[in-house]
Amino acid sequence: MLDVFALFVILVIITLAIWLTITIGSFPVKQAIKNNHPQVQAINTLAWLGLLSFGILWIVALVWAQMKSLEQTSRLEQRITELEAELKSAQQNKEQQS
Repeated sequence: MLDVFALFVILVIITLAIWLTITIGSFPVKQAIKNNHPQVQAINTLAWLGLLSFGILWIVALVWAQMKSLEQTSRLEQRITELEAELKSAQQNKEQQS
């Protein structure tokens, strides 16, 4: 009876270890998807390789997943420029009406 219980405990521990490994390995990918990162597959690969390298590359994948892409930044800068032009135009129209 004790052997069966010990086997059950070992199986539970192994199952939890596998679950924890999968959860930790997929965390940077979930963050990249949440942030609409354009290089999700590369982050996924780096995260799983990071688990094999005892966490060094996993941390790099996590940081990479949090970074905003240059494309998003350039679109934001373009939108800011457009809004500034509209604001300047609206101010000039308001001054001309006064």
